Amino acid sequence: MELEVRHLRCFLAIVDSGSVNRAARLLGLPASAVTQQVQRIERHLDVRLFDRSPVGMALTAAGRELVEPARRAVEAMRQAQDVTARRGRHLRWASEYLPVLFGSAEKTPEAVTVELVDVALETALRRLTEGSLDVVQGFDTPAAPLRFPAGLTVATVARERLAVLVGPGHRLWDHPVISLAQLADEVWVSQATPHRFTTGLRVMCGQAGFEPRIRYATGDRIAANELVSLGDVVALGSPFTRATHKLRAVPLIEDHRVRLFVTWRRHALPEEMTIQLVNGPRAWYAAMARRLRPDDWQAYGRPATDDPRDVIACG
Repeated sequence: MELEVRHLRCFLAIVDSGSVNRAARLLGLPASAVTQQVQRIERHLDVRLFDRSPVGMALTAAGRELVEPARRAVEAMRQAQDVTARRGRHLRWASEYLPVLFGSAEKTPEAVTVELVDVALETALRRLTEGSLDVVQGFDTPAAPLRFPAGLTVATVARERLAVLVGPGHRLWDHPVISLAQLADEVWVSQATPHRFTTGLRVMCGQAGFEPRIRYATGDRIAANELVSLGDVVALGSPFTRATHKLRAVPLIEDHRVRLFVTWRRHALPEEMTIQLVNGPRAWYAAMARRLRPDDWQAYGRPATDDPRDVIACG
């Protein structure tokens, strides 16, 4: 295994902050990922870089010798990336859920232009591995999990508890929560990619003891919401769907969640940019959730943390 600048960044973050957890927060990475990067350096050089103790991390003699060469290498990479950034970068992006790639228009780097590509998620993942897309954002559900191609890095933005969308006059319109078992006699519209989320809907309803009667399947969320607003069908949706006189999201009692994620080809983007691609959407999601459900947003939308499962490399 060859050493990479990202390994050295993790090493220096621990040196400068004094602990793995503080370094992880600075880098926007799980603490376990920071530890793994440093362990890779130690295995490659066959040395111990830190003495670990309950009060923090202290450099060994070998660690002290590495600090300055590591700083020079990281600075050389930063200067190279600055040259590239001044020339500009064009990102091709597909998204199922987020209207802005970096969390807000203001946070998009000045030298970056963004092209939004409208394509189904499975096709987007294939194009990502082929190199005709650069970033993909989407939903995943444990009831019908995606299979991510090898060579991608997948970061969790949030885990969101599902709700049921109902229209005016529906018998459950005024209920604070709904159990799936209460919907056994309903007619459904399945949202998002039909074969993926329809499978998830069938699995979840099967766990509640019934087979859902699915009349419509559409990848157009606005069309699905319009069908629900007519009052004839219900749909799974986000608990943060804005309530109107025609549509209401009633959270499920069952703790069924979808995962909002962002993914890119491993090593294809500068590390600083990938940190923005993860932390920007996480901040956007938390702000959105607080605004729409200020009293109970954390019960229904769980932004990602330093859990090592929240950033994984596939294959």
